[in-house]
Amino acid sequence: MGIWKILKQNLAGGSRTLRPEQAVEYPQHFRGALLHNTNHCTGCGTCAYVCSPGAIVIENREPAGLVWNYNAAQCTYCGRCVEYCTTTALSFDQKPTKINSDLAAFKVHHAVEMVQCSRCKTPFVPLPAPVLVKLYGDPLPEEIQNIRFLCEKCRKKVATRHLKEASRGQMARRGSDLISTRKAEESKE
Repeated sequence: MGIWKILKQNLAGGSRTLRPEQAVEYPQHFRGALLHNTNHCTGCGTCAYVCSPGAIVIENREPAGLVWNYNAAQCTYCGRCVEYCTTTALSFDQKPTKINSDLAAFKVHHAVEMVQCSRCKTPFVPLPAPVLVKLYGDPLPEEIQNIRFLCEKCRKKVATRHLKEASRGQMARRGSDLISTRKAEESKE
């Protein structure tokens, strides 16, 4: 096929440019602006850890809380932060980011509030209710509701106490079982 024939076919086909109202839809998993839901965030730092260009930084400002900082100008939109977020606090918008020449417009700062431990008053970020419901079902079991607002150290103390109580109960049962077994053997003789 000669070049003149190709040119003739292309020119006969008309314009291929779409009007704005005929815009092509974005694909299903399009990675637009990074969205951060502070109600689901625990400030664990996983997103900052997996962000190779360093677009996400978490600052600990105790006792006020944590500050989640994001710089879209540094982001490569690789999706690792969304993939590894255990509480689904991060997601991508399905629309592209707006073009802007002001670098400050690319920076996002969100505060993640801390609460005080109900026992020792240490500030910490509790697991969000939607995450707990996903893990334990709705309504939340009473033992989960009782430890929800305890810091990590106090939760460990409670768990250790429960383990000790459980092991004492098992040991007592085993001891009574041994005694009853011995008595049964002695009565047979």
